[in-house]
Parts: sequence; structure tokens; C-alpha cells
Amino acid sequence: MDTLLYRLATMPDERRLALSWALMGVGVVLLLVGVFFAHAGFATEPTRDNGFYLDWVPRAWWVFTAGQLVALVGSQLLIAGAAFAWIANQRMTWARAAGATWLAFMELVIVWAIVPSEWLNLTQGPLGWTNQEILFVVPPLLVLNNEIAISYAVVKDAIVGGYHIVSLVAVLLFAVKVQQWGKVAPPAASESETPPSPYGRPLQRGSA
Repeated sequence: MDTLLYRLATMPDERRLALSWALMGVGVVLLLVGVFFAHAGFATEPTRDNGFYLDWVPRAWWVFTAGQLVALVGSQLLIAGAAFAWIANQRMTWARAAGATWLAFMELVIVWAIVPSEWLNLTQGPLGWTNQEILFVVPPLLVLNNEIAISYAVVKDAIVGGYHIVSLVAVLLFAVKVQQWGKVAPPAASESETPPSPYGRPLQRGSA
């Protein structure tokens, strides 16, 4: 991670901008494609009345979900490219600080609001993960002969809870690491990378 931060922080401006615009371009394309299939997969059935609207796209939850996932990847590339183009390696001003704050806010809205909400919509809607749908029953011998059943609703809530814990840790680690931007020392060269002496021995710095 430190090596990656060092390479990104010391990247020439021309290469940084080229990479940023490439990320944003791919992000926009993926976002448009994802939104299109998310809309089409959840649209009403094509009939003569609606002109057989997008009849070539299957109306299925997996098409809708695949579109959402593609749009999610596109949004991440777009945010990363924007941050790398206009925030990274730039002298911080009030305008750039406001822009960085807006990008961070949008990222947290996606991570902690949109993604969990769409997961609950998927599991409670098309997948039908309710309390009445039992995934498995715990063997009575393991729970003192009590009758305990684990429903799909429990699994759904457990996944949401685990997602929030993991994402919180990831966000905190990223916040700590990003503070080292431009301050990380170059990675130390290993002994194998040191050119040998004319006698084939590794060169060593001697004391003056």
C-alpha cells in the first residue's frame, strides 16, 4: 500500500491526468450501461400498447441487479478519476477542499446508503428472503433440545450488519492511509536490486 501511494503521489502530471480522464471515461460508460440495464430489467413487460418497449432485454431481477453492479463500478471509477485529477498532487485551496468533501460525501452515500438499501430491496422483494422462508433448522442437540430455525431474513440482516462493520473498517483504514499522501518515503531497494561490484559482491556504503 505504501509503495502504491508513493508511486501515485510521484506520478508525472501528464500521466496522472491521462489516467484520471481514462478512469472517468470508463466510469461514465459503465454508469450509463448499468443504469440502462437496471432500468430495462425492472421495466414493465413489453406489450403492443407500449410499442414492445425494449423487448430484447429480459425482465428479471438478475438483469436489474447486474445493471446496478455495473453502475456501482462505474461510479467508483468516476469518483476515483475525479479525485485523482483535481485533488491529488494539487495545492489545497478552499475550492479544492470543498470538492474533496463533496466527493467523499458522495462516496459515503453510495457505500452506506445506496448499496445497503438496494440489497434490502433485492432480498425483501424479488428474492423473497422473509421470516417465513427457513434456511435451516439448528439440530436440537446443539441448543439444549430447543427448536431454533434460521430464516433467510436472519441471513439478510447478518449480511447487512457484516457489510457495515467491514466497510467502516475499510473507510477508516483508507482515511489513515490517505493522510500519508505525498509523505510516504520511497520503498527501500532490496539487496538483490543493488548492482554488484566488479568482483560480483554486493556494494555496501562504507563509513567516511
